[in-house]
Amino acid sequence: MPKRMEKIDELIAQQLGQIISVDIELPIGSLATITKVKTSADLKQAKIFLSIWPESKQREIMSLLINSLPKIQSALNNRLTLRNIPKLRFIIDETGQDVAKLDQLLKELK
Repeated sequence: MPKRMEKIDELIAQQLGQIISVDIELPIGSLATITKVKTSADLKQAKIFLSIWPESKQREIMSLLINSLPKIQSALNNRLTLRNIPKLRFIIDETGQDVAKLDQLLKELK
């Protein structure tokens, strides 16, 4: 991936992290962390990978974020000075869950 795209992904992740923590009221005792941003080369779309804790709140938090998408998109548009601001798409990053399951299986094997 070109350095420019990496920088854009980092910038979007940083700005979205701030927007979500300040403007979106997550349920008490829950956490949504941006694990990765993958922006298309033409800057039209960005996949935002999220790790959500606890797992039992994933649906609720994803629904909240999707319903707040116009507000989040608008805030991002105001913060970035790019020619094209990508449209956001939230995706649950299940890597952490997979690692935890593998760890549990390894413990059981011992």
